[in-house]
Amino acid sequence: MSRCARPLLAAGLVSVGLVAAVPATSGASSLGTSGGRLAPSTSIPAPDVAATTRSTSAQGPLLKPTNPKCVKRKAEKKKLCGGPFKDKSRREWWAKPPQFRIVDVSIIGTTRIEALSDDDEMRFNGEGEIWLSARKGFGGKFKLPKPGPGGVGIGTITAKPTDWTSRSTGAWITSTGDEYGCGVMLENGPFAPNGLAAMVATNPKKDELSINWNIGGPAWQCPKDLVDPPPFDEKFSDSSLIRYRASSFRGHKLVRLPVTATWSREEYPSRTTVELSGHVLLQRVT
Repeated sequence: MSRCARPLLAAGLVSVGLVAAVPATSGASSLGTSGGRLAPSTSIPAPDVAATTRSTSAQGPLLKPTNPKCVKRKAEKKKLCGGPFKDKSRREWWAKPPQFRIVDVSIIGTTRIEALSDDDEMRFNGEGEIWLSARKGFGGKFKLPKPGPGGVGIGTITAKPTDWTSRSTGAWITSTGDEYGCGVMLENGPFAPNGLAAMVATNPKKDELSINWNIGGPAWQCPKDLVDPPPFDEKFSDSSLIRYRASSFRGHKLVRLPVTATWSREEYPSRTTVELSGHVLLQRVT
């Protein structure tokens, strides 16, 4: 019986966490699993968001943000109200991009994985969820990056503090029917991200933005020294890359960004499916 799943990459994969997220402790690692133990692990490389904005068939559909009049944030008692914001022409808007505050976030990511062991004697079926939501005092800056020489601007978004939870179920099942359970429940801890960190690319020519919200996958903790957790697909980080219409950002004080995506990839010996749902709320500053 094999002790580990056939890897899709020799190194550089994680089983949990937010890619490039604001860590609760120092260092660039996020929480991962190894040999059934929870330990720091290297983050998944972020995708090329600049290349995505140049492509007409970029990651998923072009989403249209909404502009609510008033919203009630989960972590705050007071309502936040917006309204119109006087903007100049599209060209001037891109020449001097505005700045927003990130005032709320609530995202759920569901991951389903099917995998085979390296000798095909075991199969894994599992499902897990990641919850990320704003805590009291949550906030951060979001300034649209100015376009560079190639016509695309690249920047980062950070906001904190957040609550983070990972829940998973699943098991390796042998050909004889034996099961090795790998489910685990994790909440805010020493290795959990305590904030939101995303990458953004702007494309004035197409009047759109691409944002990678960097939502990683849930953790699986398998029996120590018996089996390893299932591997993640090397393209997993693409699942949280979403495109938005820039026109919905103009002329409004509040912008609600839908975080909605479905992503799947099958590459023997595993199949990964990710579904995201939730929102990020922005408040216009300049």
